[in-house]
Amino acid sequence: MRVAVDTLFETPGAGTGGMTYLTSLISAAPAVLGDDSLVALCSDANRTYFESVAGIDLVRAGWSNENRLGRILSQQLLLDRVAHRNGCDVLLGAGNSVPLGGTIPSVVVLHSLQWLFDPAQVGAVRSTYRRFAVEASCHRASRIIAVSQYLADVLVEWRPQFGEKVRTVLEGVDTGYGDSATSTYDPYDSVHAAGGSVILFASTLWPYKNLDVVLRALARLEGASDPRLYICGGDYRGESRRLRALSESLGVSNRVTFLGHVPQSQMPAMYSWADVFVYPSRCESFGLPILEAMSCGTPVVAANTSSIPEVSANAAMLFEPGDFETLAAQLQFILSNEKARTSLEVRGLKRAADLTWERTAADTLAVLREVLS
Repeated sequence: MRVAVDTLFETPGAGTGGMTYLTSLISAAPAVLGDDSLVALCSDANRTYFESVAGIDLVRAGWSNENRLGRILSQQLLLDRVAHRNGCDVLLGAGNSVPLGGTIPSVVVLHSLQWLFDPAQVGAVRSTYRRFAVEASCHRASRIIAVSQYLADVLVEWRPQFGEKVRTVLEGVDTGYGDSATSTYDPYDSVHAAGGSVILFASTLWPYKNLDVVLRALARLEGASDPRLYICGGDYRGESRRLRALSESLGVSNRVTFLGHVPQSQMPAMYSWADVFVYPSRCESFGLPILEAMSCGTPVVAANTSSIPEVSANAAMLFEPGDFETLAAQLQFILSNEKARTSLEVRGLKRAADLTWERTAADTLAVLREVLS
């Protein structure tokens, strides 16, 4: 089996879960390919992200998402043709779409239906386009991969006719991810040296990430080992400005640091230095930062909603998304209780070991083989 993978859907270098999925899946694939082969259909702009992966072929197939219109045209007009020309048997649409007029068998990977949950936040034009593109791609594809059972259930509730096509393949984390926690700087030395504690959040600052509840919980932790909140993630439409204003009004601005986008290479160090990782999102299709934090041995507190219980699998403390008082109590308990921290660390490491990118790659290949069988 020769597999073509669409890599065009993300902006090169974007610090997004989609880019992490793409680079991690392709990097893990050679270990499980066996007699099969893989062709990454790439652009001049994103080619460098895959050149170090041994055992795969790189073929130019147009523009990636740095040129959004060019990317859409490339995906719809070039991918199928390029895949055929390079002897591919099946195409993996790794980012929510496949060529609608293509003739090669295809599998589409769904990462999110956020536009279905909250179209106002995504925007009317984008929501309309994504609704059309996803539904049409699901019709066209021979199989649909959802990155969590939660997402699969939502898709089938929305469009029951896709039920027989859907397969769940969970995302993963690199084996030894936590072992790569090295950095040239440690922003927390002074905090820990003073007897303080570090609470970490990591993700793009979409409003649905629900950071308000963390700031309100932090306000309840005054004097509790002097906890500081560090926020890693790029801004979204001025959300950081709103959150800064909220932290000022709550009187915790001196204990909140906005670090902006942190390169993926630095994230193992960030997770490892934190005393606890908090993930309060109101809606997730997977929630990869939870798994990354667990892989670094960092206790996790997260919202009890959408895919999060599925991903954390009893290895995290959960709270209702709007309940900042319970979140404050949980943070207080973890920060002041070494036994609780150790228990969460052990359970988290075990959960992370169960979900690796090699497993994701192997399960994805199994779905692709199913199409050809």
